[in-house]
Amino acid sequence: MIEYASVPALVALILKLVLLIYSARSPAKNALTWLFLALLVVFTLLNLDEFFFLNYFAKYGVTPIVNASGFVYIALWVPAIALLLHLSLVLSFADDSVVRRSNWILAIYAPVVPFEILLLFTDKFVLEFRPFLYSILRVPGPWYWIGEGWAITYLSTALAALVLGARGTRSALARVRARLWLLALAPMITLVIYLIIAHHMNWNRLTFPIYVPIAMTFFLLMTTYATHERPRPGGFYRFLYRLFDLESYLPWSKAYRRKTALYDRIRNMIASIGDSGSTRNIIRRLSDVLQCPVVLMNREKLAVQTGPKQEIETFPLTALPPIDRIVVAHEITRAMPDLYALMTRHKVAAIVPFHPQSRAASWVLLGEGFSEQVYTPVDFDEVKRLFDRLADHMLDEQMQMRAELTLARRETQELHRHIADAAQHLEMINRQLAERDSARGKAPTSNTPAAAGLDAEVQEIAASRKTLADYVADLERSMIVNALERCGGNQSKAAEYLGLRPNTLHYKIQRYGLVDEKTEEPLPPH
Repeated sequence: MIEYASVPALVALILKLVLLIYSARSPAKNALTWLFLALLVVFTLLNLDEFFFLNYFAKYGVTPIVNASGFVYIALWVPAIALLLHLSLVLSFADDSVVRRSNWILAIYAPVVPFEILLLFTDKFVLEFRPFLYSILRVPGPWYWIGEGWAITYLSTALAALVLGARGTRSALARVRARLWLLALAPMITLVIYLIIAHHMNWNRLTFPIYVPIAMTFFLLMTTYATHERPRPGGFYRFLYRLFDLESYLPWSKAYRRKTALYDRIRNMIASIGDSGSTRNIIRRLSDVLQCPVVLMNREKLAVQTGPKQEIETFPLTALPPIDRIVVAHEITRAMPDLYALMTRHKVAAIVPFHPQSRAASWVLLGEGFSEQVYTPVDFDEVKRLFDRLADHMLDEQMQMRAELTLARRETQELHRHIADAAQHLEMINRQLAERDSARGKAPTSNTPAAAGLDAEVQEIAASRKTLADYVADLERSMIVNALERCGGNQSKAAEYLGLRPNTLHYKIQRYGLVDEKTEEPLPPH
């Protein structure tokens, strides 16, 4: 029968086993997750030993078995503390400097082996264990203070490293992850340090076995969430790594003010996107809202860019068609390593497709500043609303342009029919005049007053009628003027609207006198 004093340890053990299975089965593995998995294994063994000796002790008291379990319990804390420090350093600094460098690893784990030997095979650290309330308490040996000092130093260093990581200058996501670890680790480390001091001061409060399992379980739940990527059903990339920023919910914090300002800018743009004018203005405003470089590309060319030329604008167009949903660089490091390397090289933080399956597909490329502004689930929800509104606006604009182009084509066809009728009528008049002159046996250029009057009438009619080329030129000129008006004078956008190459449109603008000779800029639309 399970004793009530060991129930908290049993509950904590079950939760640790669940977290251990989740972490072990997670397919996204890196240096951080492997270290965390090792910590979970040690904590699970520690919790299993705790549950055993608490339950056994309540029935039989301190026996050699309970005494041995106490030594194993303290022995498991030694590698756990070293792993906590290692993980804290990895979270707070560059992975390469604390994972792959042998001098760092040696410095962190060097004390573990001698401590374990002295603890398990000598009485220098712990002499024995004795009953203490509902649990057992160690009787310290002559060198026990060395182990306590080492533990307090490591745990304090881990907290300090996480504080630096939470306030450092690395990426926003790394800072959020360090804050979550700090929030999770602080209660457990505080409790452990308190228990070390309380044993020296003979304080009996907070020594009941329920407190350590609760603090440890809270720590592992929070850190599992902060460490592992969550699977996303469907799609061509399978994992998301978006963390809640607790600081953004504190009204007095800088993060709260930044997030509030970001959400206000996004909502204002959504509300006024219909009045933003040309696509260039929309992209420029999007860059201001997200505070990052923004580039709009289609299947053939760079459509719109903001600011001076940057690496983001050289992103290869051939890599865009397979992208049919938003892609964030740090979320595809393992799922799509080639695309991740390409985005990193061109300093692209995210790619947002608009109607990727249509002929008018386009993609918005967002620069590195995007990840400093957008990284929490709430951020992505707000930005998704903005992109959905942009997609609707661009679709409406394309539908309107297509309708106007269809109408213009119908008008052109109707004009061509009128021109053909007029040409046929003129040809019939000329034929009748030629037949009359032939019947009279005279030359077409008769000098009789009647013939002269008729010839003058024909010439006047012919002069007053435009040729087919003239009508087409007038229509083409009016269509170009209309396109420039709709595109705010933007030749590139007008060329796309008319289905022409930019060089061809520029030539026609000069041909029809639609360019200012002094500035060589298109004349303002009338």
